[in-house]
Order: sequence, then C-alpha cells, then structure tokens
Amino acid sequence: MKLDAPFTILVDSREQLPYRYDGRDRVEGLDVGDYSGTEVLDDLRIERKSLSDFLGCVGRGRDRFERALGRMADYPQRYLLLEFTLEDLIGEVWKTWHRGPAGMRKSTRPIRIQSTQAIGSLFAWSLRFGVQPIFAGPHESERGREVGKRIVWKLVELATREKRRARNDESLAQHSEDSNHASGAREPQITLGDDST
Repeated sequence: MKLDAPFTILVDSREQLPYRYDGRDRVEGLDVGDYSGTEVLDDLRIERKSLSDFLGCVGRGRDRFERALGRMADYPQRYLLLEFTLEDLIGEVWKTWHRGPAGMRKSTRPIRIQSTQAIGSLFAWSLRFGVQPIFAGPHESERGREVGKRIVWKLVELATREKRRARNDESLAQHSEDSNHASGAREPQITLGDDST
C-alpha cells in the first residue's frame, strides 16, 4: 500500500456540528473521542472541546470527562483539540457571557470558574492522562473552524502514514527473512577466539 494513498477520517456519531471532509469521512460511533481514522482506530483519538464545553468539564462535568480521558489512555496517540486560545483562558472571557442582549448571551448566569482553575485542570489532565492539548482558536470564527478541521486532518494523515510505514517495514523484513530461508542461506557462524588452549 502506498504511504500517501487516500485515508478516511472517522467522526463520532455523537459529535455536534462535526468537521466534514467531502467524502473522505465516515460517521460511526466511537467508544471515546470525536475523531480517528479507519486505519488508526486502535492508535488515535482526538477529543474536541469548545470553550463552553471545556468549562463544563472543569466544573460540573469533571468526573464524567475524567472517565472519558481514562478510556482514551488505551490509545497511544491522544489529543485534546481546544476550540479557543490560551488567551481566552487567561482573560476569562466567559465572565461576560451572561451580559448583553438575550439573543447574544452564551450563558444565563455568571460562570464562576477562575482562569487558574481552567489552566490548572488542563495541565493536570495532560500530565495525568497523557492527552496533548492543541489550541485551534475559537470555533465561532470561520478561521478557527478551518484551523481545527485542518488539525484533525493532519493528525489522522500523519498517524495513518506512520502506521503504513511500520507495516511496510515489517513486510519488507519478513520478505527478506523468507527469502534467506528459501535460498538456504545460513546465518554466518562467528567464533570469538581460539578454544584449543
């Protein structure tokens, strides 16, 4: 199989407003995470969080989210795709979400999470569960959604290419070993000195 052959991105069926990839994706139920790839299903998981989702995980949804992160630990490559910036956390942009006209509000009451709680939780989850955070920018903006979409694409592409390379290397090594046995070639005998004394 060619290393750069087309691949398919898997999108979890529960994903809200998923990234779509013009026929290069397939929706199915993933046990954990929001994105993976058909060839790297046992290797890669990407969990996507908007800022409001993330704050929910820092607050009331913490236990549930940590159980999900624990299940992600079974996958060697695990990422937390954050649809906001570190500056959003530092600046506590959610403190104003309850203000303004009703149609523009993101929250009906103030969110009482401090930036130190949010940043501390992110670092603790990274250390405890080995999940790598990637900031993609706000999903409300077209640019932020495009950056997030490209990050998912690139992570699946690189994981798939690496998996194909490993399989190709294994296949070449097996073929070489089979060829040596078929031709009757024997491994050279090495002596480490004179045993006659």
